[in-house]
Amino acid sequence: MIFSRFLALVCACGVILGSCGPADDIAQDGAIYDGIPADASITVSGVEPPFNFYIGPQRDGMHTVRYNPENEAQGFVFSASRFAGNNGIAFAGEHNGRNVQIGLSPGTCRASSTGRSFPYYATATIAGETLLGCAQIKQEPPARDQKSATSANP
Repeated sequence: MIFSRFLALVCACGVILGSCGPADDIAQDGAIYDGIPADASITVSGVEPPFNFYIGPQRDGMHTVRYNPENEAQGFVFSASRFAGNNGIAFAGEHNGRNVQIGLSPGTCRASSTGRSFPYYATATIAGETLLGCAQIKQEPPARDQKSATSANP
């Protein structure tokens, strides 16, 4: 049972991480991405539909994820496992029987609604629905490189 959940997490995260950012940023030597510390607090947001995720570390190695869809009266909170891949990180958990995965990969992501730039692309899946957005570590400033920015939905 534990192995099958781990295998499902790895497969889900692999799909998310493979679709997050530019493929040419993938480490050819197979190195695991270490650009986001395991204890980082992360904010993810998007506009189509409007949503926010707030991700923070727990003491047990898991992460607390708070999901706030702006078109619903109330979001939800769940625990998630963290997985570091070849071109980013992913979080996977479950809420009320719905699988939730969030993948982050490095690259300048520009919010189409504001023009503001962020240092990570984000792809989230909730029960099969895909959400695209941008992310940043809570303590770091938004990306400043406007020339290499690629537009995203947020």
